[in-house]
Parts: sequence; structure tokens; C-alpha cells
Amino acid sequence: FARKQRDITRAISYFEKMTYLTADVRRFQITSYYEIGWCHWLGGNWVESIDWFEKFLAGTSFTVNLFNTA
Repeated sequence: FARKQRDITRAISYFEKMTYLTADVRRFQITSYYEIGWCHWLGGNWVESIDWFEKFLAGTSFTVNLFNTA
């Protein structure tokens, strides 16, 4: 909710807490990485955003093959 209201700092705080509180539920933890990445993106913190998106991608089976033309 905080992210939708553009309260990026508060949203990041909530999602960072989720990464610790949900460590035993990996799916929620990975989702938090994604959300934190978007918060930083919306806030214009590109480098920080990339770091969180990389954590998200490392925790998922999601991959993109840009060279696959089949």
C-alpha cells in the first residue's frame, strides 16, 4: 500500500522487514526482493534497484534467453 501511495521509504522499510520475517518462506522473501527493487526504481535509485532485482533473479528459476530465436 505504501508503494502505491509513493511513500517509497516506508515501502522499502516494510519489504526489508518481510525479507527477515519470512526467511523460512522463500517465496515471500523472493517477492520482497522484487518489490524492493521496484521501490528503488521508482525512487530513481537505479544501482540499488539492480542489486535487488539481481537478488530476485538469483532466487527464482526465471531466466531470459535473449538469443533463443526458436
